[in-house]
Amino acid sequence: MITNTARGARRSAAILTSAGEMMLMTFTHLTNTRLKKCLLLALLVPCAVYVISMQGPGLVGRYEPWTAIALPRPKGHLHKFFWRARDQELYIYSAIANPHYPISREVNIVFTVMDQARSSSLDCCILLDNRTVFVTPARKYFYYRSINFPVVGDVDEYLHPDDYLARQYTCAIPETGHRIHHATLTSSYCSSDPRDYVPVHYPERVPGGLAICGKVAYGGELDPEKLIEWFEVQKLLGVDKVLIYNLNNPEKVLKVFRHYQKTGFLDLQPYELPGRPYNRTMNDKGMYQFHHDESLAVLECRQRMGGYTYVMSHDLDEFIIPRADIGLKPFFQEKMQQYQDSAGFYFYAEFFVYGWGPTNPEEDMMLTRYRRATKPHWECTKYVILPSRVVSITTHSIFPISHYSTYKIGPKEAVLHHYRDCPHVWKSCKPDDSIVDNIMTRFKLLYPRVLGVRSELGLDVTWSDKKQG
Repeated sequence: MITNTARGARRSAAILTSAGEMMLMTFTHLTNTRLKKCLLLALLVPCAVYVISMQGPGLVGRYEPWTAIALPRPKGHLHKFFWRARDQELYIYSAIANPHYPISREVNIVFTVMDQARSSSLDCCILLDNRTVFVTPARKYFYYRSINFPVVGDVDEYLHPDDYLARQYTCAIPETGHRIHHATLTSSYCSSDPRDYVPVHYPERVPGGLAICGKVAYGGELDPEKLIEWFEVQKLLGVDKVLIYNLNNPEKVLKVFRHYQKTGFLDLQPYELPGRPYNRTMNDKGMYQFHHDESLAVLECRQRMGGYTYVMSHDLDEFIIPRADIGLKPFFQEKMQQYQDSAGFYFYAEFFVYGWGPTNPEEDMMLTRYRRATKPHWECTKYVILPSRVVSITTHSIFPISHYSTYKIGPKEAVLHHYRDCPHVWKSCKPDDSIVDNIMTRFKLLYPRVLGVRSELGLDVTWSDKKQG
């Protein structure tokens, strides 16, 4: 504490000294007293504001002695992958260090939580060693809202008091050169029980790297054969890492996941649905709670993959495909040269609907069997971001840091391919005004790679005209 305070004091003193010298030099040439007073005020106010801003909210806090003492566990359902705050109905999924935002020159910890308590006052408790805890106010980082309009969103949340909201809080800690290992949130006091503290994750730095946020995979909805094709296409497109959140997937899907985990291509994070009702699932997509259960992983992924230069967010039945025969990295680099203030790019979508039947039933892969699609249009759009320029993301939206913008990529340059059943919101699912898109046939190495993984995993696929989903 003394070191950081002294450092801030020296910095402030230097600024004030320079300002004083400037004023003294100026005043020696002025004779008008009123003008001197105005000039003095004009110089002092900006200096004071600057000095205060240089201290930053990261230095607001206090150090307290801490001793590890095990406490009785809170009553209620125990979870494997979330930490329940001791004094309220708030479940912490992760605490991730962000070195750039929201406060530069300090260590920012972003907590991703499921929050039913919705406390207006939270503190961060940061364990620095086995004897000291740093306590500092937590601030809102990002709140997911199913209705993203001021006031209306607040009313919507008020009408759902029993639901758990996907939220992120942040706090800043003075940079000391040492990594912070554990932290938690509280509305009262810092717990003495080490089990109440969440490990702090430091994202891997991969300059020039490209990652995918694959969202939550759950409940056996995935087809292993299609999943293999999805992974292999992403590798051919130049993706470096895929992050997926695993929720109760069956062994046939986990078998595929383990294969790509072993190669280092897949980061598979365990996931669950904390709070009440216990043992709920994600099968009822009409529930208010579903959107928060799904979106928490999207919010968390932006932080966990924050060390990559580019991060895409889309489902395991979607692909961002450049029209030119190039990889995604050179394509994104080209777009960044064109739009240098960009925080990310959105893409128009083509829907390849299984219910329309295969255009090429003789093919052995889903991606080359189904080539009939809608024309590119603006529906269920997805995107790529530059994490260093983005506050947060939701399933279909980018929230850039101020001074950065987002842009739409025209369908003549790249398109999102979406392979699925007919969306229930469509009035009609007839293939009127559809197109045939053969672009996936350009991946000549895809089929041999898919066959190799199938063979290794013991999957013998026999396609038929009736196999659609």
